[in-house]
Amino acid sequence: MLDEMDYALVHALQIDGRASFRTIADVLDVSEHTVARRYRKLRAQGVLRVVGWLDGRRFGRTSWSVRLVCTPDAAGQVAEALARRDDTVWVRLLSGGTEIACGVQAGGDLDGDALLLKKLPRTPRIVAMSAHATLHMFAGWRSRVAVLTDEQAERIRPASPYEKPPEERGVSLSAQDHAMLRVLTQDGRAGYGELAAASGWSHTTVRRRLDELRSSDTLRFDVESPPQALGYHAEAWLWMKVEPSALASVGEAMAAHPEADVVAATTGPTNLMAGVTCRDTRDLYRYLTERVAPLQGVRELETAPVIRTVKRVGTLLS
Repeated sequence: MLDEMDYALVHALQIDGRASFRTIADVLDVSEHTVARRYRKLRAQGVLRVVGWLDGRRFGRTSWSVRLVCTPDAAGQVAEALARRDDTVWVRLLSGGTEIACGVQAGGDLDGDALLLKKLPRTPRIVAMSAHATLHMFAGWRSRVAVLTDEQAERIRPASPYEKPPEERGVSLSAQDHAMLRVLTQDGRAGYGELAAASGWSHTTVRRRLDELRSSDTLRFDVESPPQALGYHAEAWLWMKVEPSALASVGEAMAAHPEADVVAATTGPTNLMAGVTCRDTRDLYRYLTERVAPLQGVRELETAPVIRTVKRVGTLLS
């Protein structure tokens, strides 16, 4: 179980995954050594990891949510194989362990189109497949932890060195960028020396390039914390059919729910998808019946509990 200091550290890193231990220590009024020791301990225990990931939308890629139904003996192996691909962002085993949900970025310089159109449908142990393109994100991969005050959070939040809004900043990636990003997908807090060695750039160039990629919203940092470590034991994916006229209002309402980690409008037979996390199955039941059911415009709701997360936000989980 995490204590108050652990929760504060997790929240701080969710605000800025690369915030220095000194900055966090000053905000929490503890020593830098204490923050560093807590971080190393939580990371070694698999409770906390910072990962860097690219927003594919900045490069013309389309995000897809793919649902697969496998033969009973194959789901685990298929999920592991999907998780090892660069174009899968997240992979989860659902229901009784025969269904897989995964996020895929297709287009651009990746082979996601081949995965969706050629490779997956030809896999004999996959008996059904559907793919839903993401049209709009109402909420995306939010934190389960919020213990810092607004003033503390503001002291940690990084300032953008660029004045142009993200959508007006052109971005292209070089081979050196990709080499640096491969390191950050494994450890978002990798030091400038390690990033310089991987990219062939100087420390100064690495620092400047990280600032550029972050300020353009091309590169983001997320904190990996298993929900169970935070006291949450019921995860589920929801697929909903919502009246078109109510899609925006329902999506915005669900995005305001603290239980909802991600809410997105999609193509396909269902047009709204959500990932939710609750304390336990009773809490999940109350959420579905008391928070989701009363929303005007929801015609149908399908719920699939998450059995195991194989890959979360671009990182293969051991």
